[in-house]
Amino acid sequence: YGELQHVQDAPYEDKILRDIHRTLPETVFFREAGGVGQKKLFHVLRAVSVYDPILGYCQGMGYLTAFLLLFMTEEKVFWAVIALLKGHRWRLRGLYLDEMPRTMVVLYTLDKFIEQTMPELFEHFKAEGISTHMYATKWIMTLFAQQFSNVLVVRIWDVFYNEGWKIIYRIALAL
Repeated sequence: YGELQHVQDAPYEDKILRDIHRTLPETVFFREAGGVGQKKLFHVLRAVSVYDPILGYCQGMGYLTAFLLLFMTEEKVFWAVIALLKGHRWRLRGLYLDEMPRTMVVLYTLDKFIEQTMPELFEHFKAEGISTHMYATKWIMTLFAQQFSNVLVVRIWDVFYNEGWKIIYRIALAL
């Protein structure tokens, strides 16, 4: 992690800087422009983008990283994010790649769950031209970190780390 901080060529640096202030702005740790929280968030996101240049950076990664920074040091957050991105159980990397292939799979799966468990709602959405991606993409990309209180997100993520994607689908269906 330390070595990645000193790499000069970071093609996503400007994009990361543009998004820093938009990430969890209601959270005190990230509220101050150029403050400690925003600096740490920038350092970790920049290191991830250098570590995996094909992935680079996507705005949803900021929420994942920022939330973890509330509980861990920069370096631990870096390694936790890498594990979440590449780990077989979570496979978050595909959420943030160009064309978001994993996001599309998760949204398709959620759509099928809605069709199976709530057929009347599914038909209503279909008749109104409402697609799952219109309301659930942010839920998936941020694992609800943007939508819920920190207390609730901690609980959701705790289950997610232990049991995988089924909690994300359950929460989305409940909503």
